[in-house]
Amino acid sequence: MRRVKNTISGLLDSDGVRHTSHEELTDIVTQIFSDLFTSSQPSDFDDVLAFVLNRVSKDMNESLCRPYSCEEIEAVLKQMHPHKARAQMA
Repeated sequence: MRRVKNTISGLLDSDGVRHTSHEELTDIVTQIFSDLFTSSQPSDFDDVLAFVLNRVSKDMNESLCRPYSCEEIEAVLKQMHPHKARAQMA
């Protein structure tokens, strides 16, 4: 049984004109992905963010944003397996 190979024989550009050459198809696909992944520089997120539930409270955020103490860093380093550290601490 012979397998059928999937191919794209043509695409419509943004003006609705059909193109069939390999170069034209490449240009159309490149333009589609460029448009898809290029930011439109949105600035007003309030409408969207109104539907996002907070997972971190203000108290949790303050705790996470405060500077680390020497005691916390020492405690974490002591919990690490000696062969897991990337480099010797000076």
